[in-house]
Formats: sequence, C-alpha cells, structure tokens
Amino acid sequence: MKRIKAAFASMLISFGCSAKTGSEASAERPSPQAWVAEGAALVDVRTPREFKQGHLQGAVNIPISELGARSTEISPTRVVVYCASGIR
Repeated sequence: MKRIKAAFASMLISFGCSAKTGSEASAERPSPQAWVAEGAALVDVRTPREFKQGHLQGAVNIPISELGARSTEISPTRVVVYCASGIR
C-alpha cells in the first residue's frame, strides 16, 4: 500500500500537483467540495462494484490498481480522490 501511495503522490507531483491527505485538505480553504465546484476532477478509487453501489455525483471511477495506467484521464490541476475508508 505504501508503494501505491508513493507512486500516486509521484504521479501528482509530475503533473505539478501536491498530494494531501483528507485531513490536510480539510484544514485548508477552500474545501475539497469547493475545488470540485470550481472544476477539480473527482476520482473514486474504489472497485467498479463499490462504485455501482453508490458514488458522489460527477465522480469518475478509476480503481486504485488502475491509477498509473489511467492517469492521463485526469486533466485538471486539482484532483480530489476518495475511497470508502481513506486507506486507499
């Protein structure tokens, strides 16, 4: 899991982004919800099955195992990533 997190953080940095945890992002203003309202990509990294059971409106499902291969699908400079528990 640490390798996946490191790879994702590295990918974000290569796009000129910074990686933040949910609590770090929540402590900042504007909130992640405001970022999405302003055009940030909303990426759900859960499995397709979990995504079908319910997801946030406007979210794109890119399972964590596919993030590296599908990173080109994320074009905005701000990306909000979420999962079921915050572990992924």
